[in-house]
Amino acid sequence: MVDMSGLNQEQLEAVLTTNGPLLVLAGAGSGKTRVITFRLAKLINNGVSPKSVLCLTFTNKAATEMKERARALVGKSVRGTTISTFHALGARILRAHPEAVGLRPSFTITDGAEQVGTIRRILRTLRIDDRKFDPKRIMAQLSQAKNAGIDASAFRSMEGVLPHLVEASQEDEEYQLAAIEVYERYELALQSQNVVDFDDLLLLTLRLLHGSDEVRNRLRDRWQYIMVDEYQDTNGAQLELLRQLTGPMKNLCVVGDDDQSIYGWRGADVRNILGFEKHFVGAKKIMLLTNYRSTGHILSVANAIIEHNPGRYEKRLRSAGHDGEPVHISSVEDEEVEAEEVARKILSLTESGVSPGDIAVLFRSNVQARPVELALRASHIPYRMVGGLNLFDRREVKDVIAYLRVLHNPDEDQALRRIVNWPPRGIGDTTIKRVDNWAREEQLGLLEALSRADEVDGLNPRSVAAALGLVSLFDEHRHRLNSQKSSTVVKKLLSAAGVESALLAGADDPAAAERRVENVRALVRQLERYEQRMKKKQKNEAMEVDVEPEEDLDLAPEIENASLEGFLADLALTGIEDARRKDERDDQVVLSTIHAAKGLEWLHVYLIGWEEELLPHRRTLLEHAELAEERRLAYVAVTRAKKYLTITWARRRQRFGQNVERQPSRFLENLPDESVIRLEDKVNPPKTESEEREIARDWLGKIRANLEAKRTTPKS
Repeated sequence: MVDMSGLNQEQLEAVLTTNGPLLVLAGAGSGKTRVITFRLAKLINNGVSPKSVLCLTFTNKAATEMKERARALVGKSVRGTTISTFHALGARILRAHPEAVGLRPSFTITDGAEQVGTIRRILRTLRIDDRKFDPKRIMAQLSQAKNAGIDASAFRSMEGVLPHLVEASQEDEEYQLAAIEVYERYELALQSQNVVDFDDLLLLTLRLLHGSDEVRNRLRDRWQYIMVDEYQDTNGAQLELLRQLTGPMKNLCVVGDDDQSIYGWRGADVRNILGFEKHFVGAKKIMLLTNYRSTGHILSVANAIIEHNPGRYEKRLRSAGHDGEPVHISSVEDEEVEAEEVARKILSLTESGVSPGDIAVLFRSNVQARPVELALRASHIPYRMVGGLNLFDRREVKDVIAYLRVLHNPDEDQALRRIVNWPPRGIGDTTIKRVDNWAREEQLGLLEALSRADEVDGLNPRSVAAALGLVSLFDEHRHRLNSQKSSTVVKKLLSAAGVESALLAGADDPAAAERRVENVRALVRQLERYEQRMKKKQKNEAMEVDVEPEEDLDLAPEIENASLEGFLADLALTGIEDARRKDERDDQVVLSTIHAAKGLEWLHVYLIGWEEELLPHRRTLLEHAELAEERRLAYVAVTRAKKYLTITWARRRQRFGQNVERQPSRFLENLPDESVIRLEDKVNPPKTESEEREIARDWLGKIRANLEAKRTTPKS
């Protein structure tokens, strides 16, 4: 039996409510993951087959955490439960029925750079100037449509209402018309390459379920109980997927918080959680309002900020602990002073024994981080950026991933275009253009057309030889995948292609070249670690006593072998957020946007730049819905702090090289006096020259002391 004595009354009620539609409104820090895992354990203890339970999350990290917690409660009994992200589930359903949506079983998932390249080529085919029309903006429109569950034909018929699907900055009529013309051609281009984009994993799954009563009903029979985490982040396609999968019993439990819906810009629709009781009639609603993270004063500030939002569920968080220290609100002269003040306070904390990993500086926009970075460096305070450029953003790494994609899927033209002449091999733009034109006439993919380059008019013998050599390179190494480890084949492929030599020869700065080579090697090490992880997982599962898995006609098995296909799927489905957290250290101050900080928490939090036109951002001031999301963003920022919270705003800030007068954010108005200490009056009077010298002397003294301490501390 599962011991539920540690659950509070609200949590216990949510765990014990196992039948019918259930909405669990879980406020920040209220233990929602605990509720989900205990509820899963309770279902299994009640005799529900683990195979009848589906748990959906938004990141692999969250899915893995849920599996580990559930295993700790019920042991091996959890095996058979489907715990997945929405997109990974869509991929498994599509791999079981690829032909039904025009795919072949080995389809791959394209990335953003390849999507942009495909759209740019379509614009040129349509004779639309891709220098005038930003392909990324068009891609964003298509993504918004797909997230709403709208395919190309429906998109064309909705021309008059397109502004409701895109951000205000994308409502330009010419962009709408361009997106309409691009959408259908874009879908055909992906289909010809046997690739899907991230949004297709849901849209094509919906097409399958709408078109096949048999598949839909079998999946409904399989999953009698469905649970969804972070429901406030779902989009229209995900809502429709849940409608399709939820059977007549409607045993659907969703956990989320409308006050933490901050991803509208990427398709999330807060109306999904606000309208849950309409979408699933007869739903029960339970609120988790006891916060186990933050102090009473921090929660008082958070409640005061969010209560001004219209159309939300009325609720106030209460702390399970004491009131703690009041929230400090300071005005400063400008962003440089703001950064120096934050750095001084952090230096003081670390000198007093606080771990840098217990401290975070959060901001609305990445551009605000630069002064803080400089100030922390001057103080030799270790820090890391969350959401900055990571390994998979590097150009050379994207190039190598393109090699891997073509190695696995020879039809993936856009990946091939990226590296067809890198490293340089004599296949120039003129050659590609002629091969492209001939390939269209012959209805061939690019790699197949290159394999017949000797049939293309106008190519010189050197270009033909280079094209045939590239095709041979991939054919040879693709054949090796049948008998050798993927990592071994990839190393040989990159060596034969001359990747490292090209990186070393193509840079003026030897140190920069070495870094690029190391980035490529790091990717290969990721592949090796993936192989080791899969081998270990298979070994562990082989040691467990379990029944033979029954044949599943409606859900492809997870790609759990150490294959190149599995690695590429892992890269695509893990997502940027998970990838960036793989090599985190806990002994560094965190600098992060508020969006990237959601779900995280720190002992000390500094929120900078709380000014009108920054938070709320100036782009959101004209739309009520967007302004409401900005207020939710402020609420999320405040509730990241556990014990100590400082908010700053600058009276002047640089914008386009000019000092601009600023006003404090409206979110700082009407806060409870007993929970805040406002320090702006103490910093307004100008300091005398001697006072300035004394401050500078004290500041430099602390830096010197910090350096001296580092020199004298023995290395472990």
